[in-house]
Amino acid sequence: MLLWSDEQLGALTDALERARRATPSALVVEGGPGEGKTSLMAELLERAADFRITTAEGLESDSAPEPFDLLRAWGVALPPGTPDDLAVTSVGALAAHVDELTVDRPLLLVVDDVQWTDHESVDSVRTLLRQLDGTPLLVAVFCRVPSGSTAPRVDGLVRAESRLTRMTLSGLTSDAAVALVARERPTVSPMTAVELWRHTEGNPLFLTSLLRELDPEQLDDLPRALPAPRAFADALGRRLARLDEPARDVLEATVVLSSGWSTVLDVAAVSGRAEPFGAVQELVDAGLVDVRQSGPLSLRCSHALVRAAAQQVIGVPRRRSLHARAATLTGRSDVLDHRIAAAASYDEALAAEVEQYAAAAHRAGAYRRAGHYFRSACALTSEPSRRRTLTARAGWDDVLAGIGPRPHPDEPHAADDADAVATAALEATAARDPRHALDLLETLPGSVLDRAEPLVRYRAHLLAAYLLLLTGAAVDRVDARLAAADAAGVTDPALAQIASPVRGFATARRLGDGPQMAVILGELPEDPAAVPAGGRDLLAWRAIYRVYALHVRTAARDLEVLVDASGRTRDPSALHEQLALARWLSGDWALAAVSAQLSPNRGGPLSLWSVEAGGAALDATRGRFDAADARLEQAITLARRAPWPEGRLMLLVARAVRTHAGGVAPDAVARLAADYPDLESLLAVASPADGLLLLHAGLTGLWTGQTGATETALALLERAREPSRSDRAVIAWLSGQLAGHLGDRGRAVSLLRAAAGDEQNELPLYRAHMLADLADVLEPDHRDDATRARSLARSIYRRLDAVPYVERLAQTRVRRDVTDPSPDPDDYLPPLTDRERDVVALLVQGLSYAQIATRLFVTRSAVAFHLSNTYAKFDVHSRHDLTAYVLDHPSVLTG
Repeated sequence: MLLWSDEQLGALTDALERARRATPSALVVEGGPGEGKTSLMAELLERAADFRITTAEGLESDSAPEPFDLLRAWGVALPPGTPDDLAVTSVGALAAHVDELTVDRPLLLVVDDVQWTDHESVDSVRTLLRQLDGTPLLVAVFCRVPSGSTAPRVDGLVRAESRLTRMTLSGLTSDAAVALVARERPTVSPMTAVELWRHTEGNPLFLTSLLRELDPEQLDDLPRALPAPRAFADALGRRLARLDEPARDVLEATVVLSSGWSTVLDVAAVSGRAEPFGAVQELVDAGLVDVRQSGPLSLRCSHALVRAAAQQVIGVPRRRSLHARAATLTGRSDVLDHRIAAAASYDEALAAEVEQYAAAAHRAGAYRRAGHYFRSACALTSEPSRRRTLTARAGWDDVLAGIGPRPHPDEPHAADDADAVATAALEATAARDPRHALDLLETLPGSVLDRAEPLVRYRAHLLAAYLLLLTGAAVDRVDARLAAADAAGVTDPALAQIASPVRGFATARRLGDGPQMAVILGELPEDPAAVPAGGRDLLAWRAIYRVYALHVRTAARDLEVLVDASGRTRDPSALHEQLALARWLSGDWALAAVSAQLSPNRGGPLSLWSVEAGGAALDATRGRFDAADARLEQAITLARRAPWPEGRLMLLVARAVRTHAGGVAPDAVARLAADYPDLESLLAVASPADGLLLLHAGLTGLWTGQTGATETALALLERAREPSRSDRAVIAWLSGQLAGHLGDRGRAVSLLRAAAGDEQNELPLYRAHMLADLADVLEPDHRDDATRARSLARSIYRRLDAVPYVERLAQTRVRRDVTDPSPDPDDYLPPLTDRERDVVALLVQGLSYAQIATRLFVTRSAVAFHLSNTYAKFDVHSRHDLTAYVLDHPSVLTG
C-alpha cells in the first residue's frame, strides 16, 4: 500500500460524493508506468463500498481493439446494427445499462489502462456523460502517460469542470518515499532513502522493486549513474534468474499467451507443465504474477513492466515455440496472432487466411483491426503484387479509422495500380481535397481499372461519382460512374454513407419535379405508419422531398415515424437533421431544438456534405449568432472545396436566414454576393419542387442585386406540380419585395397584403416576416394598418422566441414613439434550461419517460431529474398538470 497525500485522498472522496448526490462525474488519473495508478484504483474501490462497481481494462496488444470492446466488458448489451448505427445507438444502450444498475445505489464504472481500449467506447461514454443529469454515476479512467497517438482521447468527458476530478501521479514525495522505505526496510537509513527517491524519481514501482531485491549494503552502493528503469530491469532479471525451471516456464507461457488473464489450464498446456500450481505459487510469492479465483484459476503478470522485462529474457526460438503451442488453444483472433508470431518464413496459405480475417473485420466496421491484419498478411507473402494490394487495403482502412491520412501521398502511384490509386483518392477525400482526389481517379486509365478486382472497381467508381457530384460535374457523368460501380457486382459497406445520398441527388437532379418522381413516391401509402420496413428508405426520400417542397407538416410526420422506427437500433442522426429543419419551418421550435442537438455533424473521413440548415437556422433566429456562425463557418469552408450546386443552395438557406436575422447587414450581403456571383445559373439544378431553396435564393437575389435570380426563382415556384399550402404566400411575398425593389410601391403593397393575409401559410416565422414587411411599406400613409401588422408580427415572433426580430420591432416602436403594449404575463414565467425544455417538449407530445430517454439518449433517471425540477418551478405535481400548464402557456417552451 502506498502513502497517499490528504489532497489526493480528498479528491477521491469528492468524486465519490458527487456521484452519491446524483451528479454524473468523471475521475481521470494519469501517470507513468509504475507510478501508482493501480494502487490508487484499489484505494478508490475500497472507498466505494456502497457503490455497484463494474471494472474493465485495456490490454496491450499489437492489434487494435474491437470497436465497443470496453462497453461489452462493462456488460452493456449492444443492439445489432452497422458500425455507423452503433456510434449513436451504443449511447442509448449504455444509458439503459446505467439505468438498470443505479436503481438502488450509485454506480462506479472503472477502466484501467484506457490507452489500450477502443476509441468508440470512450466516445460513447463522453457523449452520455456530457448530457446526463440526476444520475448517480462516476466514471473512473486510469491512463498511462505518455499514451501514444493512437490512444482514445479522454478530454471533455463532462460538460462542466466542476464534475471532473483530474489527478496526475508524478511519483512519491521525498517524505512519502522516506516513510515507505522505513516501513518496508527499517534498517535502511533516511539518507539512503532520500538517495533512492532521487534515483528512482519517486517512481513507487521502481523504488519498491529495489527495496525487495537489494540488501541495505547493495542499496548504499547502487551506482548512481544507472537509470532507474535499467536498475528495475536488472532487479527483475535477477529475480527471474532465481526462479525454478517450472516457474520460469509458466511465466514465459503467461507472457506469450496474453497481456491479460489466462487460465491455468492454457498456461499448463503452453508451458508443458502438467502440474503448474507449485510454479504459480512461486511466481505469486515473487510478486511476478497475480491470480484470479473467480471461474477457472487464471493468472497474469503483476504489471506491464514485469511482462516487458520477462519478454526480453525469452529467446527468439523459445518464443516461436510457445506461440506455436498457443495457436492450438485460444479463440480465432488469438490463433492468428500466435501463428503470425510463430511464422519462420513466408507462408502464402497463412497470408490468405489472415487477409480473409482482415476483410471480415473491415465488413464489421473494425477498420483499425482490419488495417493491422492486412499489414500482417502483407508481411507473410512474398508475392510483390500481393504485397502492394495488401498495403493499399491496409491504407484504405487506416483512412476510414481516422489514422493520419496524408493530404497528398508522398510517393507516386504506379499507373497500373488501381488499388493504390483508389486508396490515395480516399486519403485526399479525408484531407478535404475533393478536386485532387477526383484528379487521381480521373487520370487512372479505364483499361487498368477494368482489370482490377471487383471491390477495387466498386470503390473507385462510387468514390468518383461522389466526387463528381461534390465538384459540380454534369449528372450524366455521375450516372456513368454509378452504373460502373453497380456493374462490379460487389459493394463496400464502408461507402454506404455516401452511396444512397449520391444516388438520391443524381435521381432528383435527373427527374426534377416531373411525373416520374410522383410515380416513384406515389408507391407509398400516405400514412407513414403504414409503410412496411422495406419501404423506409423510400419514405425517407419522400420526407426530404417534402421538406424542400415546403410540405413541412407532412414531412415532419414522415420523419417522426422514421425516427420512432429507428428506436435504439439505428442511427437517427440524419433523420433528426431533416426533422429539425421541418419543425423549425413549421414553428415547432422546442421540438426543432431537440432534433438539432441530436443531429451533430459527425464529420467522418468521407463527410464533405455541407451541414444541414435546421440547427444553424434555429440558432440564428433565436439570436444565438455565435453558435450559428460556428456551424456555418465549417460548412462554408467545405462548400468552397466541394462546390456542388445542390449543396451550395442548401447552404444558402441557412446563410440567408442568418443574414435576415442579423438585419440584412451590408457586410453580410457583400459576403453572399462574393460567394454567389453565379446565383441565377446555379438555379439550373433546382426544380419547381424545391420551394425552400427557391425562396432563399430569391431573397438573396434581391439583397445582392441579382434580380434575375429572383425572377427565375419565382418562375420555378409558379410551376410547382403539387404546390404546398405556403407556396401562394411565398410567391406573393417575393413578388411584393421585387416590386418594391423596382419602385412599384402600389403593387408591392397589394402583393404584401395578400402574402400577410394568407391563412393557408404553414410557415409562421415567414408569415411574421411578411407582416413586418407589410408594415414597413404601409408607413406613413396607413399608420394604423401598419401598427396592427407590426403588432401581429411581434406576437408571432414572441411566440416563436425569435429574439432578434422581437428586439428589432421594439426599437422600431421607440423610434416611432409608439406606446409599448403592457407586458405579457408569460414574461414572468420561470425559465427552463435547454435540457428541461427538451424533456417537457417531448412529454407534451405524449412520450413516456422511457420513450423520452430513448429519444434523447439519456437515462430515465435523468428524465425524472429534469421533470422534478420543472414540476417545482411551475408548482405542479404530475405530468398531466404540467402538460395542461404548457398548453395554457406555450411560451414555456420558447424560453
